[in-house]
Amino acid sequence: MVPLLLLAAGCDSAVPTVAPTATAAAPAAEPPAAATTPTEVSQSSPTVDLPPTKVSAPEIASREDIDVNGTPGCSFDVRYVDAVDQPAIWNGEGCKAVRAEFVTAAQLTSLGRLAALDEETRDDIARAGDRVFYVEGAVGSAIYPLNSAKRVYKVMLGD
Repeated sequence: MVPLLLLAAGCDSAVPTVAPTATAAAPAAEPPAAATTPTEVSQSSPTVDLPPTKVSAPEIASREDIDVNGTPGCSFDVRYVDAVDQPAIWNGEGCKAVRAEFVTAAQLTSLGRLAALDEETRDDIARAGDRVFYVEGAVGSAIYPLNSAKRVYKVMLGD
C-alpha cells in the first residue's frame, strides 16, 4: 500500500507543477492584445464607428413589413446625410398602409406640426438640413429626427 501512496503523492506534486506553468504561459500570450489602445479597438470594431453613408439628400434605404407581437408593422432603414443608416419602426400598420417620406420643415409647418415640437427637436431637424423622416398612417403620425449623436429617435405627432 505504501507504493500506491507514494505514487499518488507523486501525481499530486505533478499537477501543481503543470498548472502554474500553463497559467503562467497564458498571461504571456495576452499582453500584446492588451497593449492595443482603446482608440485602435474602437476603430477596428464595425459596430462602433461605422463610416457615414455618402448621400447628397436623405432617403429611405429600405422598408419591410414586420410583425410586432401579432400586429403588423413596418421597418425602415433611413439615410441621413453624413450619418450611418438608422432603423425606424412603425407599429400598427404595414408598409403599404402608411405614407413614409422625408419632409422639410416648411412642409411640417403647412401640416401644422412644426410649432408643436419642442425646441430640441426643431434644432435636430435644422441640423439635418431641414429634412426629417415622416410617417403617417391611420393610427397617427410621427417624425424620426436625427439627434446630435447622429441617432434617430421617434416623436409622435399630435393629431
